[in-house]
Amino acid sequence: MVGGQGIASGFRDAASLAWRLALLCRDTPPSKSLLSHEKVLEAWYMERKQQLEQSLATTIENGRFVTEGDPVKIFLRNLYLWLVQLVPSWRHDLRLGRRKEGLVRYKHSDGMPFLPEFNGGLSLPQVYCTAVNKADAEIRFTDDVIFAAHKKCLFQLLVYVKTLDEVADAKRVISDIDDISHSEIRASEVTVLVEDLSSTSPEMDDDVFRLATADEFAQSLLCEGRPAPQYYDPYSLGKELTGTRFIIVRPDRFIFAACNSREDLRQLASRVVSFLQG
Repeated sequence: MVGGQGIASGFRDAASLAWRLALLCRDTPPSKSLLSHEKVLEAWYMERKQQLEQSLATTIENGRFVTEGDPVKIFLRNLYLWLVQLVPSWRHDLRLGRRKEGLVRYKHSDGMPFLPEFNGGLSLPQVYCTAVNKADAEIRFTDDVIFAAHKKCLFQLLVYVKTLDEVADAKRVISDIDDISHSEIRASEVTVLVEDLSSTSPEMDDDVFRLATADEFAQSLLCEGRPAPQYYDPYSLGKELTGTRFIIVRPDRFIFAACNSREDLRQLASRVVSFLQG
């Protein structure tokens, strides 16, 4: 494939298949496991087919663009590229490619492991973050925080709040998440992300982070050997979550479901159990 689509598709295949294999290989007594291997893997195929079709379309479009042989079309192509460079917003859209169309969202079919009525099936944006309880804490990727190596649950719960004042209430809401999810989601593994970029409090727990800016990332060890970020929007995650506070995320970084109330969270937890335990 052209433009890195092949390796990108390979990573997506591995990420989306690995957690399903981990689910099917869990040490669960056969008498208690009602999961259908065929249905779990069929859902993987249906999701990946959607991504593959998009990747192939991009590859074909890119291939035609760079291998054009007609001199007239080559001239028009080069003229178009030159004109685009003169307008910053057009140049930015060109650099984004298909990303300007927004985040990946799966179209739901029966058996797919997400709830479209609760914003499920959307790819979770990755942004920068840092702990609020330490001065000069390291800058990290949200993916690395949400799915830290010590966490054992397949699905993780992300709590997204506007300010530190909302953290205590949000934690009260999720205090019994272990019980209502049959320990498929654990309060000890929950990540809290605060939108306020100025948030800091040494009294907060280690699981509370705030969004970080592009400048903070550019000056961090994480950026060594990387180009400084351009067009980075720290609020992109919040915009995509559309005001919801509680987000259940699959290991392949797709949202299983998201909600804003305790009642809905209890319902979603039961749906998690139904899927993961059959």
